[in-house]
Amino acid sequence: MKVGEASVPRLSPYKETLAWLYGLQRFGIKLGLENIQRLIAALQVELGDGRVIHVAGTNGKGSVCA
Repeated sequence: MKVGEASVPRLSPYKETLAWLYGLQRFGIKLGLENIQRLIAALQVELGDGRVIHVAGTNGKGSVCA
């Protein structure tokens, strides 16, 4: 038996294989505000009527916000 052979199922149909591969992904893009809303609630942060802008991305945040 080869290393890792038992942990990788043999999937023949393309869609099943693709679903299995995407199931391995631990991190990725999840659109929506659910995660940040849960974090705000868990930390008991009171935002009141204040407005918040979240600038995200890998490059350019400093120059965009300046």
